[in-house]
Amino acid sequence: MAPAVRRSTLRRLGIVAAVCLSVGAVLAPPAAAQSFTAELVPSSLVENGRPVSLEFVTYAPPGPGPFPTVVFHHGSTGSGTDPALFTQTWHSPTIATWFTARGWQVVFPQRRGRGRSDGLYDEGFAPNRAAGYTCDPARSLAGLERALVDADEIARLLALRPSVDSRRLLVAGQSRGGILAVVHAGVRPDLYLGALNFVGGWMSDGCPNPTAINTVSFARGGAFPGPTAWIYGENDPFYSLAHSRTNHAAFAAAGGRGAFTTLALGPGQNGHNAFLFPGLWGPVVEDLLRRLPAPVAAPGAATLTNLSLRAPLAGAPLIIGFVIGGNTPRPLLVRGLGPALERFGLHPAAERPSLTLFDREARPVAEIGAWAGHADLAATFAAAGAFPLAADSADAAAVLELPPGAYTLHLRDAASDPRLALGEIFAVDPSGRAAGLANLSARVDLGSGDATAIAGFVVGGAAPAPVLVRVAGPALAAFGIANPAADPQLALFDSAGRLVAANDDWPAELAASAAAVGAFAFRAGSRDAAVRLDLPPGAYTVHATGSGPALIELYSIARPD
Repeated sequence: MAPAVRRSTLRRLGIVAAVCLSVGAVLAPPAAAQSFTAELVPSSLVENGRPVSLEFVTYAPPGPGPFPTVVFHHGSTGSGTDPALFTQTWHSPTIATWFTARGWQVVFPQRRGRGRSDGLYDEGFAPNRAAGYTCDPARSLAGLERALVDADEIARLLALRPSVDSRRLLVAGQSRGGILAVVHAGVRPDLYLGALNFVGGWMSDGCPNPTAINTVSFARGGAFPGPTAWIYGENDPFYSLAHSRTNHAAFAAAGGRGAFTTLALGPGQNGHNAFLFPGLWGPVVEDLLRRLPAPVAAPGAATLTNLSLRAPLAGAPLIIGFVIGGNTPRPLLVRGLGPALERFGLHPAAERPSLTLFDREARPVAEIGAWAGHADLAATFAAAGAFPLAADSADAAAVLELPPGAYTLHLRDAASDPRLALGEIFAVDPSGRAAGLANLSARVDLGSGDATAIAGFVVGGAAPAPVLVRVAGPALAAFGIANPAADPQLALFDSAGRLVAANDDWPAELAASAAAVGAFAFRAGSRDAAVRLDLPPGAYTVHATGSGPALIELYSIARPD
């Protein structure tokens, strides 16, 4: 954050006072704050012929890791006229406590010349450094470029740390750190799954031409394909809401994704301190974490390669959810089967199944009917390992090219009486071979016997894969699902029909695994079911029993190389 240097002296003094209060609050951790480590990390940066070490302050959740990690960048020092503030290490116990409670590690790196980091703090000063930060766009933007160099090195160093899951990085920041987070995500879109911006900006809108600094820079972040969240407070003395919305509009016009949220902190509160109010921003960031794409698996790593769901249709559709990870579109084979089940002795089967695919915003993406015996589809069935269909069957199938994101597939039948159906999703590469899928889920109405919901999946690759399997029942009440299954049970079988694992009431030690993959939390002591296993490559089925609506979930837990 930087002062409104062209406003009145009284206005400038008011801003500096607000900054000092904010710094004091952050640097004085509350008594109950969790522990952290602060260390100097040697870097590849060199200044005046001397190697530079950067200070990292790290808060880690319980457990051995590696953890999904938030890289949280600090802001400026108010007006930039008090060198004593340059050497104060900035980190936020408030931010750290919120994220570590959800299984995320948080690292607060100090850029060159800040905290105990080596080098000169030189992020856009006036020619006379004693005058502090400058409104001159050329000098100010040169300071941002210097910060981006530091951000590059910070990301490189984090990828080398064994506690960091480098495939699950979220970049975030406060004030100057907020704009740095958005811009760095746009410049290095392959590094991060998402970006979080608290009251971001490089120079106050009290400068004569703040759009030449802030708006132009935020537009660079529009190249980032992942989700972002922008959180601003009312009564911010540095960035008016009108100016910040202009910055967000430029980001969106450049292709950026993410909503602008305004927080009302209450009478007399400084909006620039919005990050200190997790009770207000928590739901926004929870939504951001849910929208993060799944990480891309390393070459040769074990992955989930398909999902199938067999359950009765009785008026309501079968709903299968899945997530496509990475930053590039992927072809999927989707099938809705009814008539094909008859030859396996499954009666009565759906007569004329149809599929509707919806994106995360519940917008229909595709309507899929009978596959009509197309030769190219038959070849894809064979390549992906899907059993063949009769050319004249009314089963539904299609190959769709889909960008990364979350989707739901709804399977319906023309018949109104209860009939069995099978929904299938295969991620395939352009040659038709099976490729990796990420988080998979299926919403069903549980029963027993022939009404047992059966979800099948395949672990691909050459090594065992850590997988979290859950059947949510009571937890669904929080999402407005009426009369969910009160006590669901799950049983996991391998391809030979051998019982691999079973669970009735989930064990509390799985809470960290659920948080690490972004799954919604189960209430302590609830009767939802869950297991975590390292599964060798092969085919598996999850049998879910109980009575009432439930959600079957499969999560591939990423491991580092």
